[in-house]
Amino acid sequence: MCIEELGYSRSAYSLKDQLTVNPSFTPPGATKKVDWTDIECFIKHLENNWAVLSMTDLVFNHTSNDSPWVHEHPECAYNVVNSPHLAPAYILDHIVWRLTVEASTGSLASYGIPAILNNPDSELPAIEVWLTQKIEAAKLYEFFLADVDIVSKEFISWLILITNGLSWKS
Repeated sequence: MCIEELGYSRSAYSLKDQLTVNPSFTPPGATKKVDWTDIECFIKHLENNWAVLSMTDLVFNHTSNDSPWVHEHPECAYNVVNSPHLAPAYILDHIVWRLTVEASTGSLASYGIPAILNNPDSELPAIEVWLTQKIEAAKLYEFFLADVDIVSKEFISWLILITNGLSWKS
């Protein structure tokens, strides 16, 4: 179980607040929330009385979208504004998300994708066809095309600079 407060997805890979103890550690009806001091005392008790060591995995980049910290510091999260090279990944992620949303509502039944998946032999090929159509329509390959004229001019400029003994970085 994750020791930090979880985000709305309840996934251990999506923390709402890395500095707050997971509220599920506090028993229902308790008058005081479990805090880090309580965790420290418990770990010391385990070590001193039961000879049990503890270890935790800290992964600070697994922050939930509903984290107040992310809203206060949006520059700390990857997005297509501060990381435009991730635009293809964002588009692909959106396509997969649409598959989930549309399949769960039954909107893809005509493609052979039911709202509740229960026959992988027939449903996975249908999912592959749907994803292939959407991914091809997104033209993701266009993100990876080079403008040959521009690249050629930049390369020639670079050759001229290094031929004249100048640094291409200046």
